[in-house]
Amino acid sequence: MFKYKLTAACLAITTPLFSAMAGKGSGFILKITISGFLIVMVALTVVYLFVMLINTVLKMAFEYQHKREERRKLEKEVGESAEGKGSKIPDDTATAIMMAVYLFRRQSLEEEKAKLTFERWAKPYSPWSSKIYGLRQPIVTIKRAGK
Repeated sequence: MFKYKLTAACLAITTPLFSAMAGKGSGFILKITISGFLIVMVALTVVYLFVMLINTVLKMAFEYQHKREERRKLEKEVGESAEGKGSKIPDDTATAIMMAVYLFRRQSLEEEKAKLTFERWAKPYSPWSSKIYGLRQPIVTIKRAGK
């Protein structure tokens, strides 16, 4: 109860509106404070629920769109594989070709990773780079006599 009296006293001193209401009693100020707190809590709850609803709707929309795209890709692959059935390359030969391409690419990537090159670059003269040396002045300390 002391907290509410202290809060009411602070509000009465700092705000002219509450100082006018102080004549009606501290119970009135307490009712206004509690109702304001409840209004804020209800408003925050409504905003939170609205944001969660929007989040859920957007997730469902993205999942639906992703499933549609996957279904289209699958239908396209099925259509292409049905057209590719008439190809004259046997499955064993196609598998051997794919394995050779995979091994060749893996070997070339491993070789590229192992190469390191260190080169020394000569820095061209620039008046901007030499100005830094002019900014570094030695610190001069003046000693007073007697100290």
